[in-house]
Amino acid sequence: MLRAVADVNVLVSAVISPRGVCGRLYDAAADGRWRLVASEHLVAELEMTLGYRKTRRWIPVADIEGYVAGSDA
Repeated sequence: MLRAVADVNVLVSAVISPRGVCGRLYDAAADGRWRLVASEHLVAELEMTLGYRKTRRWIPVADIEGYVAGSDA
């Protein structure tokens, strides 16, 4: 199976534009078509970035943990 590391900006872009290229990449990983590899540092940075006030219009605070857990493949 193909494995890759996605930059935090790609994962945040997937939240902002789920039908865009980054969103489709995230969906493909969630569907098991490729495996997203992430370090603890990347996951922490993603969680911090999604917790910013300016990103809350795209993802509710309550949904951040689930999204981040889905990214930690």
